[in-house]
Amino acid sequence: MINNIFGGASTSLINIGKNFGIQKPPSQGNFQAGATGNTATGQGTNMKTLNNLDGELMWSSFRLPGGGQMTARVFKADNFSDENPIIIVRGIDVCGTKFEKEVNINNVDPHNASIVEMLALDGYFKANGLPGSTTRAFVNAMAGKEATGGNVGEISAFSTFNFVEILQNHMKLFMKNQCQNGVAWLNPILDTLMNHIEQRGIERP
Repeated sequence: MINNIFGGASTSLINIGKNFGIQKPPSQGNFQAGATGNTATGQGTNMKTLNNLDGELMWSSFRLPGGGQMTARVFKADNFSDENPIIIVRGIDVCGTKFEKEVNINNVDPHNASIVEMLALDGYFKANGLPGSTTRAFVNAMAGKEATGGNVGEISAFSTFNFVEILQNHMKLFMKNQCQNGVAWLNPILDTLMNHIEQRGIERP
């Protein structure tokens, strides 16, 4: 169980760049707003880092390449502890279906993880003062692939991907195009992801 899942929390929006539109989080009793429509501009993600009121860590809304709008909120579970880092992700998938998923951060393998699991990991990273933008970087990478004619298929909240490989390839593209801002933005995200893998002894494929 989680505490007051629709409870509001007032903090500043993260500056996520001019290519990403800013959108207010859904209000209490209207959580489905924007779940299936194009309420966010372009391919960008809208994220809000929240204070720890009632365990809520992060709100996120984005359009998945090849799909529709997805909205999610990330919380600490009541039984969260350093030894048992349980995160709960609750939201609405691209088809308008509500979901709730309990995720143990220790079991998240970024080489084979769902978008929901990575949202949980992002919330955990943010709670510990680390760059929690893995999901946003993933959406950015897949949007770039789609824009250049690549086939990304249908993507849903529970689709699984090798996030490490996708983000490493995205980094190579930034470096090839000498995009210094892209490299500077993505590098700490990848470092945080690789530290998670090393600290938990996750085997690399």
